[in-house]
Amino acid sequence: MIKKITYGIAKRLIFLVVLYYLILPFVLPSLIYGPIKEQTKSTLNLQDIYLTTSDKVKINVWYVKAKNNKPTILFCHGNGGNISSYEDLADIFSSKGYGVLLLDYRGYGKSEGTPSESGLYNDIDAALKFLRNKEKLSNNQIILYGWSLGGAVVSEVASKEKFKAVILQSTFTNIKDEAVCMYGRLAKDKFTKTLIKAFFENMICYQNYDNKSKIAKISSPLLIAHDIPDELIPVQMSYELAKLNPKAKLFISKTGSHNDGTWFYGEALKFIEEK
Repeated sequence: MIKKITYGIAKRLIFLVVLYYLILPFVLPSLIYGPIKEQTKSTLNLQDIYLTTSDKVKINVWYVKAKNNKPTILFCHGNGGNISSYEDLADIFSSKGYGVLLLDYRGYGKSEGTPSESGLYNDIDAALKFLRNKEKLSNNQIILYGWSLGGAVVSEVASKEKFKAVILQSTFTNIKDEAVCMYGRLAKDKFTKTLIKAFFENMICYQNYDNKSKIAKISSPLLIAHDIPDELIPVQMSYELAKLNPKAKLFISKTGSHNDGTWFYGEALKFIEEK
């Protein structure tokens, strides 16, 4: 009798484990990505360009050329919205003569496809190829700037090649840590927190975005920035990343919020102008 009960429990556990790994790839994207398809109309003189990635996905970028041979900033945004949410950033840097390329990942804005970690890496590669091949820019004329999720997209490329400079704003150590932190806040009791932690600790094989394993490999001049009041990604994550790359400059603001970058633009300009 006991053997039958044990066997029955074992079968149910196996079923639940198999079900978990079957549904995880379908559930995770909605937890990580928050694309908005509709763009607000640009009020700036930005070129509206479509690029094709190595896996044949058409993505949309907004671009303004640099003046007086100044560097160009390749900007990767966070997990929500689209490039039309960052016109203020493009305006600030382009008004100083810097080129700016705002990248909409696959599935965001007017870009085709569905977002994924490998897909987003293909997207930034396509943007870099445009700047190198079409605009004839060298890596020493390109600044990579990643905000939140965009920091992980930038880290992937910056850990392999040297650029004029790299900026990581309000980013995380890895997506697993961030998911445990963010969704753990919703739990009302210890048991639920434990379940949430177990769920996200096993998602590493699907979506990782592991800044922790890449940050030390970034050889470019590096600025890591975070605001203490950040309500989505804890400032401790930027402290942790900075420790892993002793050459990084760390800027911590006492004011600000995760989705408002105005607390940082002045410091970013100062950092860029020093390079």
